[in-house]
Amino acid sequence: MAGFSHGSMKRRLVALLAFGTCFCVASPAGAVQAHGGSEGIVSHQIGHLLLLAGMLQMLWMVHQKKYQGGGWSAFRTFLWLLSGWSLFVFLAHALGGGGNPSGHNIVADGARFHNVINRVAEIYVCVIGFEHLILIPALIFLLLALKRWSIQT
Repeated sequence: MAGFSHGSMKRRLVALLAFGTCFCVASPAGAVQAHGGSEGIVSHQIGHLLLLAGMLQMLWMVHQKKYQGGGWSAFRTFLWLLSGWSLFVFLAHALGGGGNPSGHNIVADGARFHNVINRVAEIYVCVIGFEHLILIPALIFLLLALKRWSIQT
């Protein structure tokens, strides 16, 4: 192959095999999924809140510095979308979501909320299955920002 030395090709093949192995040996992350009770979901929710706080902090910093041009507008869009995604998923977890409205209950003071509140919550839990429609565009905007920045340097 033109442009690749034998050593370069070998390193790429080893990296590809090592990376591919990660997908073949998947298992639950012991930090969250393996914990019993509410410990796993609480730590997961804290993660969403920390991600949201970090994205909002970066948005504030980018706003204060008034970065213009290059990939900054795409990066700001990425930050807004990822912040929205984190909040969206946080609320879904808080409602007991995950795309299963049949196992869903909102309880306060021992009584189940009925009518409008429960129906809105059930719809929200169904919609959370489409959270990738926020996350994927966010990642695309991040890639656009990185591409524009790499062209500038």
